[in-house]
Amino acid sequence: MLRLRIFGVLIGAVLFAALFLALAGGTPVSAQEPAVIGQLALVKYVCPTDVGNTGTSIPGVCSDANDPNGSDVPVITAGGSVSFIYRVSYSCPTGVICEPLRPISVTISDTQLPSIIPTEYGPLTDSNSNGEIDPGDVWLYKVNGQTAFNLSDPAINLPGGGPVQGCANAQDGAGARPTYVNEARTQAPAISDLDPAAYCNPIIQAPSIDIIKYTNGEDANTPTGPEIQVGNPVVWTYLVTNNGDVALSEVAVTDNRGVTVTCPKTTLAVGEQMTCTANGTATEGQYANIGTVVGRSPTGQQVTDTDPSHYIGRTTPTRSTRPVQIPEPVTVVLFGTGLAALSAAVAARKRKE
Repeated sequence: MLRLRIFGVLIGAVLFAALFLALAGGTPVSAQEPAVIGQLALVKYVCPTDVGNTGTSIPGVCSDANDPNGSDVPVITAGGSVSFIYRVSYSCPTGVICEPLRPISVTISDTQLPSIIPTEYGPLTDSNSNGEIDPGDVWLYKVNGQTAFNLSDPAINLPGGGPVQGCANAQDGAGARPTYVNEARTQAPAISDLDPAAYCNPIIQAPSIDIIKYTNGEDANTPTGPEIQVGNPVVWTYLVTNNGDVALSEVAVTDNRGVTVTCPKTTLAVGEQMTCTANGTATEGQYANIGTVVGRSPTGQQVTDTDPSHYIGRTTPTRSTRPVQIPEPVTVVLFGTGLAALSAAVAARKRKE
């Protein structure tokens, strides 16, 4: 009797299982892995403009600018507009079900903007247009309406520290200078990532160049200049000086009378000089010509200077064309009777006076 009861229980269990499968469509149901949070990746951009409040793309003027000495670091005038865009992408490991994130659940902090919370800018990628950040989606956040610091101000006090020396390879070619660097961190529940960005101010450059022209060694700015016998050689020299505060390139000297001028180089460091030369043959009458020098600053600004020179050509010069030689002083040492005779002569001259 006991065996029959056990058998009946087993038959009942089998029938119950069959009925359950039938009601469920005949497919066994297995327990599902609980949803997890995926991984965030952050790329921060600095923009030399106000990007506005909403957008679904990163403006072309914005730069990643991770390296403060990189060539993509923007140069922004002190007081000019600056914005930051934060690109947040979401990924999920293969074979894992990741829970979507609400855009508002992602928070971003910035070392140089401690009192400002970046806000949602818009989706760069929203694959199913559900307004949530699913794995594979990319969302944009922003801080706009900011003004660039004067990074050369000795009293500057940035909340996150700095500025640092950077911008060595900035596109303006002006070299290293104080540079603003801030680092952003994005966070969602239990996950985070960080990324820096940088900018610098333009250097206020004062490029300048100077030329002094000589004719046969004389700085003859006004007529008549030196007298040179007709047919004799004339040598013009042009002393060129970089008297500005930046290096100059494309330095060249010309002469308005068609004289060919030769210079030893085409670049000048700050304070550097060079001498250029030209040659000619003296002609009769008053002669005047003008030397002109040009150069270019690292930002492309052209600088120039001019200087005139003169000579007068004569068939028979009325004065010497050679510099007057001043004799060196001669020291004479007198002894004995010679010294006594000189003393007597000086005394006699004083009596006459």
